[in-house]
Amino acid sequence: MMAHSENADTVKSDTLNEVVVNAELQRTSTNVTTYIPTAKIKKSSQDASDLLLQMAIPQLAVNPISKAVTTPTGQNVAIFINYLRVSSNEMQGLKTTDVLRVEYHDYPIDPRFQGVPHAVNIIVHEYEYGGYTKISDNQFALSGFVNKGLVYSKFAYRKMVYDLYAGWDFANTNISGTSEYSIYRLPLGEINRNQEWLSSELKNTKVPLSIRASYVTKNIQIVNTVGFSINNQFEDSQQGQLSFEPSNNVAYKYENESPQINRAISWSGNYFISLPKLWSIVFYPRLTYAHNNSVSKYSTDIPNVSPIVNDAKEDVYNLRASAQVIKRINQINTAKLVLLGGSNIYNVSYLGTSPYDTYFTNTYYGASVAYALNIPKFSVDADAGVSGELFNVNTVRYDDLYPFAHLSASWSPNKRNRLNLWFQYATSSPNQSQRSPNIIQSNELLFQTGNPLLQNSRHVTINSTYTFMPQNKFMMQGFVSYYGIYNRAVALYDIYDEGRYIIRTFRNSGDFTRMQVGVNATLKLLDNKLTFQIRPALNNYSSTGDIDEECTKFSCSLYGQYYWNDFRISAYYATRNHAMNQMTGGYNTNRSNYQMQVGWANGSWNIGLSVNNFLRYRYDDGWGILNTPLYSKKIISYSSNAHAYMMFSATYTFGYGKKIKRGNEIEAIESVGTAIME
Repeated sequence: MMAHSENADTVKSDTLNEVVVNAELQRTSTNVTTYIPTAKIKKSSQDASDLLLQMAIPQLAVNPISKAVTTPTGQNVAIFINYLRVSSNEMQGLKTTDVLRVEYHDYPIDPRFQGVPHAVNIIVHEYEYGGYTKISDNQFALSGFVNKGLVYSKFAYRKMVYDLYAGWDFANTNISGTSEYSIYRLPLGEINRNQEWLSSELKNTKVPLSIRASYVTKNIQIVNTVGFSINNQFEDSQQGQLSFEPSNNVAYKYENESPQINRAISWSGNYFISLPKLWSIVFYPRLTYAHNNSVSKYSTDIPNVSPIVNDAKEDVYNLRASAQVIKRINQINTAKLVLLGGSNIYNVSYLGTSPYDTYFTNTYYGASVAYALNIPKFSVDADAGVSGELFNVNTVRYDDLYPFAHLSASWSPNKRNRLNLWFQYATSSPNQSQRSPNIIQSNELLFQTGNPLLQNSRHVTINSTYTFMPQNKFMMQGFVSYYGIYNRAVALYDIYDEGRYIIRTFRNSGDFTRMQVGVNATLKLLDNKLTFQIRPALNNYSSTGDIDEECTKFSCSLYGQYYWNDFRISAYYATRNHAMNQMTGGYNTNRSNYQMQVGWANGSWNIGLSVNNFLRYRYDDGWGILNTPLYSKKIISYSSNAHAYMMFSATYTFGYGKKIKRGNEIEAIESVGTAIME
């Protein structure tokens, strides 16, 4: 009997289950962690900080209210777009739909990152010709009149790219001030001084302008940027009630007036040349000039007491430059020589109650050698060098020669795990006002001065992080951080003028340390439509020397967002933040902050509405407490942003020319440092 067989042209068929392939949106290595933003994120984001917020990257802490981008430990993060550094203002000019990927770098060895410890590099398409223009405006309500906006335009032709930025920031509010309750322990007895804020007026206009020209090829990068900024604080006045104990229970009126005008112009260059035989050179020059006019007048209706006037005019000249020579020995080893130098000149003239002319010069220089080892799963980057500083205050001269060193090591066994350790030994220099010999009067009982003999302080930073990203739905970073500054500058209070007053000065005393441990975790659900992020941290502060204090504080922030068609809904909450001041040993506390936001984006338009602190009807937003043997105070600050307020934002972007391949964003001029004592 023959066995039954199927016909040759008969085929058996089975029903296959649906196969879903999920793209990998993040990966890590020893050098970089890469994230791919989804189409929903790019479409709904208004600018670069908004993009980073919605991506919920575990190595970043993005405040949706202030737009600040830091590490979870609070360290600064430099933002780059296609390897060109941008300012916080100019991050608003990014066309987010052009973003290809976002790279996070800890202690990058690439010379284009300018030696910063933490960097975000946003990779975008490039224009072959044409560009885009972006117009953005933010209007605040329930906080006085506040309006911020910008016009950003990019145009490319062949190898040249031109960027233009113009911004504005107008403010007119009557909620801005402080109340101070202080105790002066004088030889003749203890005096309580109570200064209660009642009203204020703040009118301010800021207008930054920047233009940049870039020529970029595979082997050459030539970038020149010119910036100009105007900051007119037309009016900054506070009025309130003043009383003393012991007294005859008389309440006096006081007024503080401190308008100021600031002008600044800057030029900066960014030059990169790739040479034969794996050599390359990078050069970063920068020149800035600023003129500052500051007016300070404190007056009361106390009989026979004259107003205290401290007007100041200042010219500031800043010149700095750095150069790097890099040799790529092979795929594994890289060596680098770094040279840097610069000079700061501050010419300050004080008029009024305490007339005085001060001439500061600060010249610095340094050199270092660096070596980087990069093998699969492990990398090491180390550098060491020496820096010198020459400081002159009128006829007082101070110089210091000191070593510095950095070490970064990373281990990444696979694309989902990374362990990083970073060590730094460096020097901190007091600012110019802390070294000023001028003595100025602050109120009826308090004077302040600097110390030209103030020395530099050494500090050590140790950071350890572990990044874990097993899948698109979950990613986290745990962190431990230590910062210690030794023989640092502290503010101390002494008896002055035969016991009639208290004077604040500075001197080197004791050490200050901060320990921090925490985690930043992100969970994404519903096909990335729903995102949660939590960041708890524990901070320990310790101070020795003339200021002997220690405390441990807990903080936490929560963020969530949901996408629905063209809409996005988000919520944010941050607990009160408690911190010890490194210089005074005092404690600063601010209120918790929370926000609800809804956004809509379609085509060229992006519109958002946020409601901040919507359950709060008080204006006090922070406290500061200081206790010393001779002087104690409690300060309460008031701000319209502590109260419930709303912000409406609208952005319109239109493009022209050939499809974008890549784009860089211009850097706006930042504020220039000042030596004026406040």
